[in-house]
Amino acid sequence: MIEGYFGIDLSNKSLVITPRLGTDNGSISLYEPISDTQLSYNYTFDDNTIIFDYETNYPGELRFNFPVPEDKQAYIDSGIPLQSIYYEDETGKYLTFSSESKKSIYKIIYY
Repeated sequence: MIEGYFGIDLSNKSLVITPRLGTDNGSISLYEPISDTQLSYNYTFDDNTIIFDYETNYPGELRFNFPVPEDKQAYIDSGIPLQSIYYEDETGKYLTFSSESKKSIYKIIYY
């Protein structure tokens, strides 16, 4: 797992992406040679909105966890129906959802 700002957890069953950039912008491009997995994403924050653009060749389940500040709620404005939920753990509250798409752009809106 790569921790810190990028939060990537890769196993043989799932790829979990938890960007922890907050109001900072950032991008990442990774290659994991054992599984031949490539992942890249761009994260842009502006006015309570995250634009998250990703691409991967990972063949399994993709799961995304977006931290949500305690005083906020969030939703995904993706243009396609997604089932998302909140979950909380010792590190905070997250908006979480899965995707079968290997390339997409999501808009996460905080309110």
